[in-house]
Amino acid sequence: MMELRKLKIERDQLDEVNAKEIEINQKKFDKQIGEIEKKGCDELDKQLRNTMTRNVSGNEKGLILIDQSHDELLARKGKILVSKQFFELSKYLATLQQ
Repeated sequence: MMELRKLKIERDQLDEVNAKEIEINQKKFDKQIGEIEKKGCDELDKQLRNTMTRNVSGNEKGLILIDQSHDELLARKGKILVSKQFFELSKYLATLQQ
């Protein structure tokens, strides 16, 4: 009976530690996504202003550059999301194994 109680206490402690680690990771994730979105908006605004001030033939090239930079930002966000999910899943798996 004591061994079972001890295991439950250890499980609760591990759950608490994992929850705190996930919370810290979530804050880091939110910060990274916020920085990427801010940088992306700033870059897109800059490119749009440059494109609009150029002549018509340059507008197509500018729009292509804007589209490519937006795609790069989305790819970075995707990588961050995947790493976040991997971190959380590995934490949950470690808890289950223990």
